[in-house]
Amino acid sequence: MIAMYLVGFSMVLNLYILVSLIIPSALIILASLGISFYFFVKRFNVADFINQLINWNLSFYILFSLLFYFIAILLKVAEPNFNDLIRVTGASFYFNWVFFACDTQTKIKSFFLRFSVGLYLILLAQAIVEYYFPVEFGVLVSGALTKISIKVSTTLSDSNNFADIIIILSIIILNLYTFKSSKQYRMAYMGLLVLDFVLVNISGSRQGLIFWAILFLGFIWGFVKGFSIKKLLQIGGALAILISLLVPILISYFEENPGSAVGRLFLGGANSGESTNSRWSTIEAGFEFIKSNYFLLGSGSINFDKAWFDFTSNDTPLPHNSFVFLYCQYGIFTFALVYLLFRSMKRAIKARQMLMVFGFLIPFFFQPNFPYYAISVFVLSYIDACYLRQIGNEHDFELIS
Repeated sequence: MIAMYLVGFSMVLNLYILVSLIIPSALIILASLGISFYFFVKRFNVADFINQLINWNLSFYILFSLLFYFIAILLKVAEPNFNDLIRVTGASFYFNWVFFACDTQTKIKSFFLRFSVGLYLILLAQAIVEYYFPVEFGVLVSGALTKISIKVSTTLSDSNNFADIIIILSIIILNLYTFKSSKQYRMAYMGLLVLDFVLVNISGSRQGLIFWAILFLGFIWGFVKGFSIKKLLQIGGALAILISLLVPILISYFEENPGSAVGRLFLGGANSGESTNSRWSTIEAGFEFIKSNYFLLGSGSINFDKAWFDFTSNDTPLPHNSFVFLYCQYGIFTFALVYLLFRSMKRAIKARQMLMVFGFLIPFFFQPNFPYYAISVFVLSYIDACYLRQIGNEHDFELIS
């Protein structure tokens, strides 16, 4: 189990430090493939197997990418890039391994809870080190001497991904941990809210701040249901006084820290306008790319880089929207992917995981390649676990036969 968690931590977080200290990335992928096949044979389960086939399955990416790749070979224009597919294939096999290894409801729930707590603690520790010792952290990770040049997935340098994972893990922990009372639950919720806000704010992720606001509204809804109107008025009055006292201090702090998420979203700090305009321009370039392919076929993910940079200048990054990015790669076949995504979201709603629906869709609209992050596979596997293994609040989910 220890090896299982370590492989998963390395894969989902793409922790270069952890990976380099434990085992090379390629061996992690091979280990996941091998062990997944072992448990697939030993503990084969029809429901789990069919679930992996009809879900937003990463093998679908692979099949279509290979199809487009072979077409590119025939046309003699192929210069393949397998990075995204290798990363996401490893994550897909890893969570297949999890489903076959943890073959009871209790084991599945225990895995996702411990896995989420472990990921959260690692991210928290890494964020603290990176925030207070950016130069030392850069040297340790990549030999970089400044924080600006560090690009380690899911740390503060990759702010959007970092913010998404922090909040997603908080949702899972709150859903799966068995609290002794509603008061203890509300205290844990409030504690995670405060900690998440601090982490998201210092990361500078405006997208993460929007996601945090949704998590906050979920807390308010649960909080309101637990008190009488008189008690709520008393609490509201006390909060209004407290907020009025804190507002001047907070405004001063955010003005002095324009790179914070609040400063960027509401005060226009840290090139927020330039960043927004740049993202819109990439989306427009994506639509032009789709138009140039007659709205039918894409390049496939393996050959996307060459097709994209043949189309536009190297200064223009890929489309900053996952739906547009997928359509650039797969053309009309993207509608099949959207259908599979719709199925997964229906499962999430049936399992009462509405916050996780937002946690999946928000990055889709604001990030270019969220489908290729291992965290997306993790979220879908968690949704399947809630739906198939009945670890949510409902106990009558329809199992796939």
